[in-house]
Amino acid sequence: EENLTAAGLADQYLLHADAIRDYRSEYSVSSGTVENPFSGRIRYAYKAPSFARMEQTYSSSRVPGSFATSDGTRTAWYDAETRTYDLSSGMKLPREYDYQAIVRRIVADRTFTITGRNTSHGPARYQIEIVTEPYSDKYTPYISSRIRAWVEPSTGRAWNVMTYYGCGSS
Repeated sequence: EENLTAAGLADQYLLHADAIRDYRSEYSVSSGTVENPFSGRIRYAYKAPSFARMEQTYSSSRVPGSFATSDGTRTAWYDAETRTYDLSSGMKLPREYDYQAIVRRIVADRTFTITGRNTSHGPARYQIEIVTEPYSDKYTPYISSRIRAWVEPSTGRAWNVMTYYGCGSS
């Protein structure tokens, strides 16, 4: 399989990513400071045209089992600790938890660089990176300085999406 340019990767990735109608993701979260670290595990599901569900399956600071669902216009949030629902939550699930959509926006903007290529899993996967310094919330609901992800252009999927805040160039 040939090496793709950034433009070729974007064209092929977006063609396949735009055809995905539903998916599930699970990811780990590590954030906070040395003095006050946070870790968690999030499960996210999306079904076209606009259904989304996010669940905290593990959290170092909250009771696991909290979840939110959205129909595209409203989001309802269940807090497992208080066992209450917030039917008027302002949370935007796709903006906050849909890392496939975050990567899709990055690729569509076509300002990323290709930093790696791997074929050990079958179809070629490319590591892409976008530097958002001096810091930006353009792609994430929080401030970040850099975002990296592995993408598979032949399927339109993304893996190992990592966001950084002030980590230099390493």
